[in-house]
Amino acid sequence: DGGGALPVDLVGVEPGDEVAVGRGLTAQVFATQHRVPSVGYLLVSTRSGGLLPEFQGLPGPELGRLRREGVQITTQTRTTEVCYTGDTELACLLPPNEVAPLVWGAKMLILEATYLQPGEEELARKHKHVHIQDLIDARDLVQNDEVVLFHISSRYGRAEVISSLIECLPPELLPKVKVALKLFGEHDALTCLATCKTVC
Repeated sequence: DGGGALPVDLVGVEPGDEVAVGRGLTAQVFATQHRVPSVGYLLVSTRSGGLLPEFQGLPGPELGRLRREGVQITTQTRTTEVCYTGDTELACLLPPNEVAPLVWGAKMLILEATYLQPGEEELARKHKHVHIQDLIDARDLVQNDEVVLFHISSRYGRAEVISSLIECLPPELLPKVKVALKLFGEHDALTCLATCKTVC
């Protein structure tokens, strides 16, 4: 609405940090590669399950005491909900980098894709950004339910962005990919490429 300031708590981070951002949610910071120091984030949820075998059968008050003492008495399931890459080249997100399984296994991957056109691959390398061909080449790694492309160069028009992506993305990626086109005049925050029938 263009109104007042948002209340925020700025926390400086570096790769390897883990910051609690809500009940059962943490932001894990990982290194990326750009022309300036840069990081990406994994939003990880932790859910408690059943009692660990060694605590089954203990009376409730005893379990309560252990929990208050900080003893983990239940199973924990950690799920990478979202991966946000920020500005980066793709190489640092690929195996054998230890962050790769978390990036490509996140439910939603928010991936910068600055360059889209053939012949711009070297430009992407030079400026340490992702070219759409990088994602296509890594398609066998993509286990994400959704891939949201953002940070697309303003050198392209809205119609060119949509048509280029529909043309170049393989069938296994197209249904997963959405693109952030708000800065290109879209009313919706995300455009689902698989449902685009025509380019306006």
